[in-house]
Amino acid sequence: METGNEEFESQTQSASTYPNIIFILADQMKASALKMYSEIGVHAPALQRLAGEGVRFNNGVTPHPLCVPARVSMMTSRYAHATGSRRNETPMPPGQLHAFRIWKELGYTTGLIGKNHCFVAKSDLDLLDVRCELSHNGLPREAYIGEIPGTKGMEWVVPEEVISEAHSTRDTIAANVGGFDVGFAASDHPIEGYSSRAIVHQVEEFLEMIVNVRDDVREMIGEGFSLEQVMTEDPTAAYDGQWGQEESWTANDFVPIIYYENGGGSLFAP
Repeated sequence: METGNEEFESQTQSASTYPNIIFILADQMKASALKMYSEIGVHAPALQRLAGEGVRFNNGVTPHPLCVPARVSMMTSRYAHATGSRRNETPMPPGQLHAFRIWKELGYTTGLIGKNHCFVAKSDLDLLDVRCELSHNGLPREAYIGEIPGTKGMEWVVPEEVISEAHSTRDTIAANVGGFDVGFAASDHPIEGYSSRAIVHQVEEFLEMIVNVRDDVREMIGEGFSLEQVMTEDPTAAYDGQWGQEESWTANDFVPIIYYENGGGSLFAP
């Protein structure tokens, strides 16, 4: 990998192991939403534990006020005027050096679960071993820029019809506005289908799959085979039957990065 930084290249080439990385991006979650930052915030025990065991920043500045440009800037460490992504309709241009490209070239098994709104070029999507997207209106829609229909590497744990049902009410909210600026709706859809629950289940399954991957599969991935190729040949390849290990994980097992797009944020790293 050529980065233009000889010291960085030397360090990465000589390293034999790298830490696991969990990158958590919460859309429009301002700092006051969390109890650790505000009296009116909600308790988030897992994030609070990570903050207590790692590093908590008290100030955060977004590189751009719009969603997509902010995501592109965050992944590339470059401003919007440098990447060319200035609007929500201009996602990541092809050929950029970004986090997933670096991780993949270092040998990581990569996954994007939840909202994409950043990567659309095939060369970037190919860097993802697992891709399960879920956006504002549920499962990706082909006509929406920044959303890629279908999954890669694994299927949804929660049935897709349950996810679609849970998000169906959102399309009718505008009809309930009635001249006011706030829309509303009431539903009795299964809670498992909403993004806040479906994404969590999917991430847990992904982590279990990676933690419990067989040694022979690790060797194949190390030789350049993607997780998708391995799973195509042997759908059970990722599992060795050892479940429940995630209960013993601590903050030292991962380098979690929490970034809030608009209005403040935090970064945790052990």
